Amino acid sequence: MNASLGPQELAIRRKSGSRTAIAMMDDALIQELIQCGFRIEKLACTRGRSLRQLERDFHGQCGCCPREVIHETRMKRALDRLNSSARVKEIADELGYSDPAHFSRAFRQFFGSTPLQVRRKLLKKSPRNASMSPLGKKMSQNGK
Repeated sequence: MNASLGPQELAIRRKSGSRTAIAMMDDALIQELIQCGFRIEKLACTRGRSLRQLERDFHGQCGCCPREVIHETRMKRALDRLNSSARVKEIADELGYSDPAHFSRAFRQFFGSTPLQVRRKLLKKSPRNASMSPLGKKMSQNGK
């Protein structure tokens, strides 16, 4: 894991100019991606555009292809969900991955750490963890 960057900073790792692709998108588009199950073909169909037209739209608006935006959106949502009690399998399902191993591989390639490594780091930093008993801290570190 890149020790110099925390999980939130890692989420902003790929830049498109001075802003990330996600920062350039509006919340409505992100919600649309979630409703389409992060599938480009479904998004194009929902918008009444061909796949190629949608790609041109994305290049014009944020300077990257829709797959990059979808991947970055999934990783940002994964990072947010890891700060909850949801299991990695549940997060993988929510984000449209076929299995947890595929999700973990994509997450590790994006952030340089596995989802469980990032979760442990997030749990150590969380304010909830500060008020936990020693037994509660030990159980959360062991993933129980």
